[in-house]
Amino acid sequence: ARDLYMRAKAREPDNPEIRKSLGIIYQKIGQSQLALEEFEIYLKLNPGASDRRAIESNIRAISR
Repeated sequence: ARDLYMRAKAREPDNPEIRKSLGIIYQKIGQSQLALEEFEIYLKLNPGASDRRAIESNIRAISR
């Protein structure tokens, strides 16, 4: 799945949903720094995200 999202990110770097999905994948496989970067980009691209609180919670958990 990660490879598919990496290719999608190359085609659409400003797509917030791709960034969020990569963040989730990276978090699940223990690549915390990459997850953090993707989540932060997601929130910048989609500041009114309906799941903002959940993503911010993920960011806090990673940053501990």
